[in-house]
Amino acid sequence: MTPRPWDDLVSRANADARQPILFLPGPPRSALVVWDRWAETFGEAGYVALIPEWPLGQGAGASPDDVAQAAAHFARLARALSSRPAIVGYGVAGRVAEALGLDGVSAATVVILSRPSVQAGPQKNEPSPERAGPLLVTVDTGDAFTRPAAQQALVFIQRFV
Repeated sequence: MTPRPWDDLVSRANADARQPILFLPGPPRSALVVWDRWAETFGEAGYVALIPEWPLGQGAGASPDDVAQAAAHFARLARALSSRPAIVGYGVAGRVAEALGLDGVSAATVVILSRPSVQAGPQKNEPSPERAGPLLVTVDTGDAFTRPAAQQALVFIQRFV
């Protein structure tokens, strides 16, 4: 599944009766195809998988400002959907997903840290506990994009959406 312009993603998801799952890509140097197995696993379970494009330029990455800008972009996308999506992100996109989850944008959030030393936590805003949805934070042990890893995340998300 390749990324599509977000207006198209929103229209497709809103026309579909299934619960949306938003798989956040990382900066352009990240491979977008990593979400294919996950999208397939969630699609088979009755969700509509959405993989938008990274909203910032080629040089953008993990700075707090980049994370905040990407979070604002993906929050607009998520809020345009007819139902609150579950959101999944890896690495830098995981930090974005976490910020969205803590702000109540997602129905459930899965954050996959690329290594244990990467600190989880919002970069700009304090969490909103009254709005925050369920959050699963895990560390990639080399198998993050396998079907079993997707199925583990699916079990978590199915508990909430």
